[in-house]
Amino acid sequence: MRCIFLIAHRIVLLSGFFIFKALTEPDAPLEVDHKTEQIRKDKIAAHKSSNATYKAKIDTFHSENNSTLEKSMKSVINQYNSK
Repeated sequence: MRCIFLIAHRIVLLSGFFIFKALTEPDAPLEVDHKTEQIRKDKIAAHKSSNATYKAKIDTFHSENNSTLEKSMKSVINQYNSK
């Protein structure tokens, strides 16, 4: 009697596992049409453009600050050399 109960219990658990797996399995991805692909390409191009602009602004900012810092350091060195 106990053996039958254990077998039934395992069958219920095993079937429950497969049912849960089937319910939680993600759907297959849909095919991408040409319009969606073009929209994605446009977004990527826009991002690359804005990223290039952002990098250029950062480089300009750093080059201006570095040159200002360099001028300040040279000024301090000249002050010490003149004393």
